[in-house]
Amino acid sequence: MADATVQLTLVPGVPAGTLLTSTVLYIDANSGATEDLELPHEADSNGLVLIVKNTGGEDIVVKDDSGVTTICTISTTESAVLFCDGTTWSGFVGQTT
Repeated sequence: MADATVQLTLVPGVPAGTLLTSTVLYIDANSGATEDLELPHEADSNGLVLIVKNTGGEDIVVKDDSGVTTICTISTTESAVLFCDGTTWSGFVGQTT
């Protein structure tokens, strides 16, 4: 993630960000500051379920598309299941091996 915020999007170029092409993400959060992962806009994500595994060495803070509301924090070796009802992102974190 290069110690930067990554904004996921489902619509190419709207907003400018990383186009989401899979529902399972393996993210290598490299050393340095905690990484922020911003989820796609809620209206575009109705019924979407994402699985995110942190394979790196630092925490990943998962936020909504505004970058303000924290959904969860994924520590090293943890995974999160994230889901959206079209208006709100929710999720939970668990230990993985």
